Amino acid sequence: MISKIRSREKLIFLIMVLVSSLGQLTSDLYLPSLPAIAIDLHSSNHAMKGELRIGHNLEHS
Repeated sequence: MISKIRSREKLIFLIMVLVSSLGQLTSDLYLPSLPAIAIDLHSSNHAMKGELRIGHNLEHS
């Protein structure tokens, strides 16, 4: 019984670590592609960086 509880706690801890690092991972994947996204959307790099700041502010409010 105790081993089941401990393995469940380990699983919950692992899931929490993965979920908490997800934001950083998506940012690392998103940032290098900003110039290509700006070209595809016929926008400027400046506008794309502004969008990123807005999204970041909404995420942390």
